[in-house]
Amino acid sequence: MIRIERGKEIKPGVFEYRAEDYARGIKIEGRSRQPLLDGCRQIKSILKDTRGVRAAVFNRFARDGKNTQADVSCMVDWGADHTIIERAEVGLVVEKYRSFDSRRGNLDKRAL
Repeated sequence: MIRIERGKEIKPGVFEYRAEDYARGIKIEGRSRQPLLDGCRQIKSILKDTRGVRAAVFNRFARDGKNTQADVSCMVDWGADHTIIERAEVGLVVEKYRSFDSRRGNLDKRAL
């Protein structure tokens, strides 16, 4: 399992996160509303073959001083391929991740 540590909230709903796994050669960090899913995308881009690899988010600033229990976890392949979207009519839903093509200013249809 790859441990992703969620850090402080830098603005409402956006958290710093980082993960280091020296055995696999991974060192990532970022800021995200979805640290687990964004972390999975970064991990997948580094490792390429992530079959059977699990990632989990731990709160670096746990209230009890212990962070041995993961807040949430998933398989890296699944996390890299999904995102969470808020829909007015139903609330939060999990959807297939689509990359953003900055040259065209819209979602890249090839990623569907």
